[in-house]
Amino acid sequence: MLWLCLHFPLLPLEVFTRSAKLCRTETRSGEAIAVLEKSRVLCANETAVQHGIMTGVSAGTAQALCAELRVLERHLARENTALLELADWAYRFTPMLTLQAPDRLLLEISASLRLFGGLAQLLEQVETDLAERCYTHLSGLAPTPRGAQLMTRALPCTAAALPGWCASGDPQAFRTLIDTLPLALLDVAELDLDVAIVG
Repeated sequence: MLWLCLHFPLLPLEVFTRSAKLCRTETRSGEAIAVLEKSRVLCANETAVQHGIMTGVSAGTAQALCAELRVLERHLARENTALLELADWAYRFTPMLTLQAPDRLLLEISASLRLFGGLAQLLEQVETDLAERCYTHLSGLAPTPRGAQLMTRALPCTAAALPGWCASGDPQAFRTLIDTLPLALLDVAELDLDVAIVG
């Protein structure tokens, strides 16, 4: 099996700033924007980051760093709707798809590779489609769903930079790769990652 995790790290922001028409945003060019949750920055656009506004800082600190900052409250209903729309789109790549709220999709793509002409071509189509839809994403590949989620944080891939273990088709190479990753990359819920099923 081959699982592709698509992680949308800026989804809380992009549900406000993207537009269905040619990626035109609803905001002025260069405007600093941050999304808050419980009075802390959940995510921010590039302009805000350039002002030093990072995930986790308080709303007051963010405003002090950039007086012109546009602050938005997280809108989970919009995010859920966007993730469902993304899932509908992703069914073109595989019928084996799982939503991982609030910001991930898991696709089992091994049976689809021949249809798309190989892994690189499938990922290239994913990247093109998501760029047209104005969504920022990270891709992770692994023989297991949780492994793919881990890879989006540890070693995200692209169509132009596929993981070496994929090229070799060697599950043992993936096991070796997992063994080299720092535990800090794991979520608490992933500490029981069962790489034994790779073999």
